[in-house]
Amino acid sequence: MSLLAPLMLAFAILLPILVLFYLLKVRRQEYVVGSTYLWQDLLRDIAAHEPWQRFHWSVLLILQLVLVGLLVFALARPFYIAQAQETLHAVIVLDGSASMQAADVEPSRFEAAKAAAKATIRDLADESPGTVILALDQPQVLAPSTTDHQALERAIDGAQPSHAPVDMAQALSLATSLGSGAGGSGGSAGARVRVHLYSDGAFGDLGTFLSGGQGEGADVRLVQIGAEGDNVGITALSARPDPQNTTRFQVFARVRSYGAAPVRTTLSIVVDGTLAESRDVLLDADGAQEFIFSDLPLGGRGVEARLAATDRFELDNVAYTTLDVGRASEILLVSDGNLFLEKLLSLLPTGEVSRVAPRRYFSIEQERYDIVVFDGFMPEVWPRGNVLIFNPPESALLTLQGEVRRPRIQGWEREDPILKFVDFRDVAIARTQRIDPPGWARVLVQGEEAPLLLAGERDGHRVIIVPFDLRQSNLPLSAAFPILMANMLGYLEPAGQASLRDLRPGDDVLLAPLPQTEELVVRMPGGTSRTFQTEGRPITFSETKVPGLYAVAQRAAGQTLVEEPFAIDASNELESDIRPRAVALGDGRTLQAALPTALVPVNREFWMWLIIPVLGLLTLEWFWFHRRS
Repeated sequence: MSLLAPLMLAFAILLPILVLFYLLKVRRQEYVVGSTYLWQDLLRDIAAHEPWQRFHWSVLLILQLVLVGLLVFALARPFYIAQAQETLHAVIVLDGSASMQAADVEPSRFEAAKAAAKATIRDLADESPGTVILALDQPQVLAPSTTDHQALERAIDGAQPSHAPVDMAQALSLATSLGSGAGGSGGSAGARVRVHLYSDGAFGDLGTFLSGGQGEGADVRLVQIGAEGDNVGITALSARPDPQNTTRFQVFARVRSYGAAPVRTTLSIVVDGTLAESRDVLLDADGAQEFIFSDLPLGGRGVEARLAATDRFELDNVAYTTLDVGRASEILLVSDGNLFLEKLLSLLPTGEVSRVAPRRYFSIEQERYDIVVFDGFMPEVWPRGNVLIFNPPESALLTLQGEVRRPRIQGWEREDPILKFVDFRDVAIARTQRIDPPGWARVLVQGEEAPLLLAGERDGHRVIIVPFDLRQSNLPLSAAFPILMANMLGYLEPAGQASLRDLRPGDDVLLAPLPQTEELVVRMPGGTSRTFQTEGRPITFSETKVPGLYAVAQRAAGQTLVEEPFAIDASNELESDIRPRAVALGDGRTLQAALPTALVPVNREFWMWLIIPVLGLLTLEWFWFHRRS
């Protein structure tokens, strides 16, 4: 045993001071009395005229001496040397990738990882801080640095895996950066960081982690999760129009085996809940097979591929996609008569075109149109749909600053999708309006004195402005005109949900309502629904963690205007390969496996053990004093 603060023993001077208090005589006041017969003993004490009295042992004195001695001893911080685990900042990293849902260990790899992580927390030294990180596409800190080990275990209990790959390099970069010089809330400042990674290793390489230099010298220990890796799954599913008949669709599927033995199973294609076709699948060891399904029912929308396989990883036995059966856009042309626009709009396959004269514009139901084309006319209020404007007059919506005659084209944004494959070198314009560009618009074609084409988004709706009259230019006679019109209408056409491709779990989906839509109802896998009031603006839908077929219904006045599906698909070759494997660090090295924490000599203070006897002595002193009283 030794002392961390031996100088505190100087407070032992309190012991003789306490004894001196017992040696001092009591000072008494003098009073005149009629007889001293009863006060003989007191008179003898006063007659001595000495400040000290003879020492008498007392139980109270002994109790107080012991109490002061214990307090002085505690101030000196006594300790003994013991063999214990090193104080470390333990950073727990749980692999939340889809492959961690494999059930080759009971009840699943992820649950086994959580149990192992909690065991590591329980083995930590009492003063060791810990942090819990869940590795996803973006790592999440479930519990910041704390020495409250129960809080760490609660954070681990609440962790859930995802249905998608993870960015393990980013998670490890975050983990190794924690604890540098600070222990956080209740942490131990300066404690060495050790990262415990609980994973099956099926997350690809650690390129950015290693290339960024974070891996150099980092203490990262791998706790390998998983027992076996035999699996067969759907690793790809997509759909496209049939090249021979654009009214029909083809579905492509790839099935792959990850195992040492041949596999025989069945692949089924289900369209809108009805079985469309089945094929036998015969796979060699660690082999793959591809299929094309062409005999699909007309008008089908949602496609589900099912694999009749029984294995330890069920997530990749089902995959989803949609058939791009789009709804034709409703286009309204507001013009007094423009042969170029009318002819070209009728030839383009973008949608159904209706024409109305400007004087009748306010007498029709404008909200039912997806795209409104204004030619030489502008209302005082923006329509709810996307807008294409030619030769705008002065209005409250646009500020004009006169005309420019024979403007020369200085340049155009060749990389913008609206101007893709469009060449303006031979375009000549007789005159154009000089427009003050609104803050929401970007200039795509720039003239010497005024912009000649603008585009942008205003309150969630897309607008394109062509400030000159087509009939005052040779643009309609050039090869660029049909290409430009197709690009502009493609930009303005509302995005249907069925046109969204390659959506993965967790991706955000932009729901673009029709102009007349009042609310969007999203039906999710499992039957639950979410309703959104549109107010004429697109809505970002983020609840896409579960793979499956989703349906978006656009409603107005209690009626469903249109319903479109979109698919969230989790098929991925990397995740389907659930074979546990080492984590490569480059140069032939692999991530070190976790080892038991080494025991090191540590100082164990025991002054806190003196609290109970001190409290006991105080209680006994109180009892003895009042017993005498």
